[in-house]
Amino acid sequence: YVEDREFLGMNRLTLNNNKQDRSQIRQCIAYSLFSSAGLPAPRCNFAQVTVNGKKLGLFSNVESIKKRFIARHFNDDDGRLYEGTLSDFSPNWINTFEAKTNKTDSDRGDLNAVKAALQVPDEELKAALSKVINLDRFITYWAVEAMINHGDGYAVNRNNFYIYNDPSTSLLEFIPWGVDQVLKPFVKFGDNLLFVESALTRRLYQLPETQQEYVTEVQNQFDMIWSEVELLREIDRMESLVGAIANDEHAGDMFFNLAEEVEAVRQFIRTRRTTLEPVIFEPPVFDKAPPVWLCDLEF
Repeated sequence: YVEDREFLGMNRLTLNNNKQDRSQIRQCIAYSLFSSAGLPAPRCNFAQVTVNGKKLGLFSNVESIKKRFIARHFNDDDGRLYEGTLSDFSPNWINTFEAKTNKTDSDRGDLNAVKAALQVPDEELKAALSKVINLDRFITYWAVEAMINHGDGYAVNRNNFYIYNDPSTSLLEFIPWGVDQVLKPFVKFGDNLLFVESALTRRLYQLPETQQEYVTEVQNQFDMIWSEVELLREIDRMESLVGAIANDEHAGDMFFNLAEEVEAVRQFIRTRRTTLEPVIFEPPVFDKAPPVWLCDLEF
């Protein structure tokens, strides 16, 4: 590795081996949906990787969440960037966020401000959160997580996300990450179609005003970015692009069938609207108290 060397205008690569996505295509579709919704999201394409003449196979080439990404999406790239890995704004959880910039500065006042805002009475909640989070964009982010069934994201599992404190607004912005298990039914995260397990989503969903904003945003995003015809066409394009490489890489694996894996993504796209809308628009009663472990663990 040579410091400051570039390749095709990049000084860093994030290559995902898709071991949790045998269709190979879920990440690139998911990030494009976040982007289409007007949210800061990594660019994504495919890479056939060879090292010293040895073929390593097909990878998803996902844009790294670093300074260049921040500069592309925000007017000021000197703000604080955090990675959330099993992280939330509940008491005793603030230190679970990993600082990716300003690493020598231990001040987490911006994160603690969100924690404090979540403690105010209902009638003050929206105003308090609007001072520390880009609330409109967060509700869009939340809606897209629900649409793609990102069960390992922030809303359900408090995992796989970044937060950027934009100095030009002093508001926190959410950035998606780790979307290799989306666009399919949950396997290990239960069946929470409401997407209200995190501290922020659970509190917002309890407030009628912000619950309605979330419900409306889900419908808006279905209308604006969830074109089944266009998504299925994009899946066809991606399958054609990577099919031969993926099948060659998995030759001899009797359990690998790319056509079946990709068809499962198509089936999710075809049925997601009718699966999600009844739950979102006629929500069942749920326990408003956050899970006990969310409050009691200390780090």
